[in-house]
Amino acid sequence: MRNANRKVADAGRLLCRSFVFACLASLLLGSQVRATPLIVYAQNGASNTATLTNNGDGTETITSSTDVTVTNIAGQGNLNVLAHIVLSASSIAGTTTGPDVNNNISERFTGTFSIISGTDNLLSGSFTDLFSGKNGGTQATLGVANPPDSLSFTSDEPAVQALFGLPLAMSIAFTNLSQPLTIVNGSIGALGATTMTQAGNFSGNPIGVPEPSSFLAAAIGGLGLIGYGLRRRRAPGI
Repeated sequence: MRNANRKVADAGRLLCRSFVFACLASLLLGSQVRATPLIVYAQNGASNTATLTNNGDGTETITSSTDVTVTNIAGQGNLNVLAHIVLSASSIAGTTTGPDVNNNISERFTGTFSIISGTDNLLSGSFTDLFSGKNGGTQATLGVANPPDSLSFTSDEPAVQALFGLPLAMSIAFTNLSQPLTIVNGSIGALGATTMTQAGNFSGNPIGVPEPSSFLAAAIGGLGLIGYGLRRRRAPGI
């Protein structure tokens, strides 16, 4: 009887240790998939460097070609890297919405961008995202997250490439709009050209690191196998 009780106690301790280890592993490894900045940039100077053009026929474009200062590359901050951004996006017909109950208006755009320093492609890509802001406001955001939206990146920087694991995200904040944001003839933006300042933040995750839920599922499965093995040891004749 004493040996049997000892086996039960040992089994309990084994299960407890296994459970604690699995939880810690899930937390520690799961923390690795927190989003890391790929590229963070700000424009040089106070002049408006991006343009939203409403053609009045339900189509708009967002364009920019300007020098910027990159302050973060692959999570390394406090940088001062001179670069040049080229941004080109066009609206997707029939996607304008608002104003909603919070006075927000938005429209989906598709386009490309590149951030080049010398001959080095720091980051470039293609996207389908949402341009949004307050009706009558002078700020807007071009933002996307993959999943579920469409967003892909390329880079010459190995440290940046190592962060191309999902999820990916980009956000370009536009301020100082020269005309208040509105909807005209079913398209976003005042008629003609609206100029804007800009700042961008692109983020990603280490490639090949499973999500925390994967670790938790593996931990639960491992505990089930341990429990099954222990039951077999306690069964008569085993």
